[in-house]
Amino acid sequence: LFLASDESSFVTGATFTVDGGITAAYVTPE
Repeated sequence: LFLASDESSFVTGATFTVDGGITAAYVTPE
């Protein structure tokens, strides 16, 4: 599963949906 791989961290739009927005928070400090 791609979203379960580390590479998914590059796909912010898809990753934030999985981790609850944690990744998006780091990508957009605003």
